[in-house]
Amino acid sequence: LSNATAVLRGLIYLLVGQQPSFISHVRKKHEHAGKQLFEDGNAWEALSKILAAMLDDPSLDGAILIVNALDECKTNRHQLLDFAKPSRVKWIVSSRNWQDIEEKLYNIKQKVRLHLELNKDSISKAVNTYFRHKVDQLAYDKKYDKEIRQAIKTHLTSNSDSTFLWVALV
Repeated sequence: LSNATAVLRGLIYLLVGQQPSFISHVRKKHEHAGKQLFEDGNAWEALSKILAAMLDDPSLDGAILIVNALDECKTNRHQLLDFAKPSRVKWIVSSRNWQDIEEKLYNIKQKVRLHLELNKDSISKAVNTYFRHKVDQLAYDKKYDKEIRQAIKTHLTSNSDSTFLWVALV
């Protein structure tokens, strides 16, 4: 999702899926604004109020919201980070270590930071193990010989940049 409004829409959708009674928070705003609630220039304001109401709902207990690849959020990324700060829920945010994101996250009191680039060797080993498993599974299912199996492993290893997602998608 390339903008913060789309991230909010996605989080709202997922929360309603997990807690169907939360649709009432959406209906209140939707009855007034209609479809434009999700699409016009004021969508961020409306959706952030809806999500805030959901997160403040007493029936929400122990929620964890995950935002993956925040660095790929090109528009209003800082608004999203500001929104996440004062919250009863736990947020897991993954991102490249970009300075603007680091600065926004710096003052958050309760946080745990994992620097994956510092553990690149361990991650690379885990990805390679995953590769071997997936290639072996594919070779077994398709009855590939050793030569084709090795060609697939070589291709995946050289193109993945040590990421699980790339291999999972391919």
